[in-house]
Amino acid sequence: MKPINLKELADAFQAISDDDTTTTYRSFIDKRNGQIYSFKERHLAIAGFYLDGDDCENCPAEQSEIDKAREFTTRYEREFIVPFPAKYEMREYDMMEQYVKAQPDARIANQLLYAIRGKDAFREFREAVTQFGLLDDWYAFKDGAMLERTRQWCIRNDIDYEPKIAVIAGYEIRPATREDLPEINRVYDKAREYMKHSGNPAQWSGGYPWPDLLGNDIEKQQLFVLSAQGKICGAFAFIIGVDPTYARIENGAWLNDEPYGTIHRIASDGTGRGIFKACFEFCLEYTDNIRIDTHADNLKMQEMLADNGFVKCGTIYVHDGVSDHSPRIAYQHAQ
Repeated sequence: MKPINLKELADAFQAISDDDTTTTYRSFIDKRNGQIYSFKERHLAIAGFYLDGDDCENCPAEQSEIDKAREFTTRYEREFIVPFPAKYEMREYDMMEQYVKAQPDARIANQLLYAIRGKDAFREFREAVTQFGLLDDWYAFKDGAMLERTRQWCIRNDIDYEPKIAVIAGYEIRPATREDLPEINRVYDKAREYMKHSGNPAQWSGGYPWPDLLGNDIEKQQLFVLSAQGKICGAFAFIIGVDPTYARIENGAWLNDEPYGTIHRIASDGTGRGIFKACFEFCLEYTDNIRIDTHADNLKMQEMLADNGFVKCGTIYVHDGVSDHSPRIAYQHAQ
């Protein structure tokens, strides 16, 4: 099946959310080819789409549209043609709440919260963000939130989509490309510098991750980048399948032997917060059985792993550019 264009579908969903007319439409998408169908509810009723029959008056001036609805009804295949979510499912109010929570300035956040708690919350909110000079910022946030809701809807309905972009906790997450390598290397340089000055100089002291390793990750589409406001600020590898490094574990045992995914090479350039959380939530979409390892001196990572439900399982050994038998603390997250 042809992948659906995620951004075009998000725009179509946004049109539903923005529609303030009294005419009720119903839209569908054919997940085999991405074709979108849209009809007035009354035309579908006249065409016999609904099981409860037709109680609408047939208007001759609308006959061509009714005929289209009837043709659609006769070849409707529930397995392949999926109805759009209803307008109320777009939950723009939830997006406004999320935007308020993301505000770093407490004074602005309180004013926006007051706006959405009153009557005519949508108008009051737009006026408030305009007053604070945040209208463009709100629209960008809203577009990202709508894109992510559209992506989640595609996943729930088994619809393939392109591009493979997620928007989680304000970060855009996508597979890395070779064109991203200069920025990815900058992120890893910053991460190594942070490790060096935070009591963890040994973890990536051998120049890890090496260019050929990153190139291999990109070729296999297992290296991802996180961006904020169009700038790459984080990177990580997520690999589904058996990791040879984890075949041997000492001083403990894995929680289970079920299929798992592994997070490797996660790094931030220090300009954003919550990058690990966003990465983790992204990986949970593929499996809740996740393994990861870190250096004994990386106390910050150990703290984040514990906070996110990872369990310390034992010791594994890796090649880090200095030693081919460098110990790491092994963790696993499993439901």
